[in-house]
Amino acid sequence: MNINELALQVAIIFLPGIIARIVTGKLIFYKQNSVGYFLLHSFVLGFVCYACYWLLVTVINYFSSLGLNIYFVDYVNSKGCSLHYGEIASVSFLSIIVGAICATAINKKALTRVGQLFGITTQFSEPDVWSYVLNSNPNGHWVVIRDIMDDLMYEGWIRAFSDTFLENELFLTNVKVYKNSSGQFLYDVPGLYLTRDSSSLTIEFTSLGNQNGGVEND
Repeated sequence: MNINELALQVAIIFLPGIIARIVTGKLIFYKQNSVGYFLLHSFVLGFVCYACYWLLVTVINYFSSLGLNIYFVDYVNSKGCSLHYGEIASVSFLSIIVGAICATAINKKALTRVGQLFGITTQFSEPDVWSYVLNSNPNGHWVVIRDIMDDLMYEGWIRAFSDTFLENELFLTNVKVYKNSSGQFLYDVPGLYLTRDSSSLTIEFTSLGNQNGGVEND
């Protein structure tokens, strides 16, 4: 078997991990797009998918007489073994569920919450404070945004925002626009896309999500 054939076989074997990683990436808030990150997570998720498949087949065989076989161990222990495409297809289907579960755990910050519960850490799992605050309420935030440079003030709901503070993008709905220095009402619009240099914006929150996912009113 030449290198190209070996690479193709490895890719087919770990197709479930790639699918699980793609599903996870589509469903989580914060996107990490580096190639190394993607490959490492695909590799790990591939083993998770096959482990879940092994557990599922073991349970089925225990409660029935089907006698299903597991071939993944042969791929690891044997050289030049043939691929069992039925098993790979089954694990690939299972990988969609695994990816959705992983995304749920990430979005719910399950690992961080467990660490906080046992006093292991006090940190939050978001990449920066921007994401931490804006993700604190899944229903959105009613905010007042002051644009110091253009002397404008925007009042409305934050409905979408960039993953990190570096891009600094906001989409607001039910927006009222005022002159910041005088408070004079200028106009209102159903929706507004806003991006400015970070040093020229101040965001004031009328309410924040609490640690239990609810809303604390000031």
